[in-house]
Amino acid sequence: GITHEINQPLCAIKVSAESILYWNKKHNEILPPNFTEALHDISEAANYIDDIIQHMRSFWNVPEKTVNETISLNDVLSSALGLIERQLYSHGIFLELALQSNLPSIRIDRIQMEQIIINVVINAMHALDETIKTNKRIIISTWKENEKVKLAIKDNGIGLPANIGKRIFDPFFSTKNPGKGM
Repeated sequence: GITHEINQPLCAIKVSAESILYWNKKHNEILPPNFTEALHDISEAANYIDDIIQHMRSFWNVPEKTVNETISLNDVLSSALGLIERQLYSHGIFLELALQSNLPSIRIDRIQMEQIIINVVINAMHALDETIKTNKRIIISTWKENEKVKLAIKDNGIGLPANIGKRIFDPFFSTKNPGKGM
C-alpha cells in the first residue's frame, strides 16, 4: 500500500517532466538549457525512486530471480553521487574522487549498492555538519587489489566514539537521535 501511494505522485512527476521536455523539443527548444537539464534530472530521479519502490516491494515478495548485474562500480558511484552531489555542495562539503579507471566489472545489485553509498555519504555529511571545520571533505576511492574491487568512503569529521566498535554493523543501529537517520 505504501509503495502504491508513493508511486502515484511519482508517476505524475515523471509524466509532467517528460511532457515538458517533449513540448520543448516540438517547439524548437525554447526553454533555457538549465531548465531542460533540471527536467532531465527530475526524470532520472523519478526513475531512481521507482527502482527503490520496486526494491521495497521485494521485501514483501520472494524474488523469482536475482537482481544482480555485471556492472562497473564507478558507474554505480556516479549514479548514486549524482543524486546527492548538490546536497553535499549546499552543506559546504567538497567531494573528492579517486576512482581507478578500467576496474573490472563486478556482480552486484545496483540499487542496493547505490543505497549503501548514499547512506554512508549522507552519514558522513551529517557528521561533518556537526564540525566547525571550513575544509569539510568526503573522499571516495575505488581500486583493484588481489583480484577484488574495493571501495573506501572517508570523511575528515570527528570519527566514531571508541565504544561503538562493531555495533555499527548491527541492523538499525544508529548514534543519531530518533528520526535523524540511520
